[in-house]
Amino acid sequence: MTSPPIGRPSAWTEQAACAQSDLPVQSWDADQPPHINAEAILVCNTCPVALECLLEHGRDPDMGIIAGLPARKRGELFAITNRDLRPVHGSRSRYMGSSRWPGCRCGKCRDAHAKYEQEARARRKAGRATA
Repeated sequence: MTSPPIGRPSAWTEQAACAQSDLPVQSWDADQPPHINAEAILVCNTCPVALECLLEHGRDPDMGIIAGLPARKRGELFAITNRDLRPVHGSRSRYMGSSRWPGCRCGKCRDAHAKYEQEARARRKAGRATA
């Protein structure tokens, strides 16, 4: 099993198809030959968390294959949907909002934010205990 081809892991990365794949991490790099990227795209096409991957890492032009899309295709997608693209309900990102759209206060988003805060407190507490 290899690590997902993304930087800082999020909770959903454990469910990512790339995390379960036997392909080397470099398979998702943009400078790989097309047949290597094609294998990575096939893995992405079976991924249950491809949307989360796209939302979290899709705007990074330095990333290779993300959610089955190369950087050029992702750029086209985000250019079309830039104003309307928001994180999914039930995520802390949707709760927090951004400069372009207000945060959401539905039950799912409040629960996601509360869970994040609880986990952050536990991490801070664990950090103080080891120091």
